[in-house]
Amino acid sequence: MSPEWIDRISWEDSRVFVNLSRETIEQAPEYTELTLFTRDNEIQLHWDYDKEGYWTAERAEAGALK
Repeated sequence: MSPEWIDRISWEDSRVFVNLSRETIEQAPEYTELTLFTRDNEIQLHWDYDKEGYWTAERAEAGALK
């Protein structure tokens, strides 16, 4: 899960709030330290969560600077 998807954090309650259902999160692919995280994996993850990739904003900004 991308840190950009965090809505808020309750340090007092030790909880992180995101705009995703528990079911969606539970169905996400398992991540381990051995998982090779590539751009393809990242694209699939954003697709699975129906989230726009941060790289699309970077590309738009780079185009605007030209």
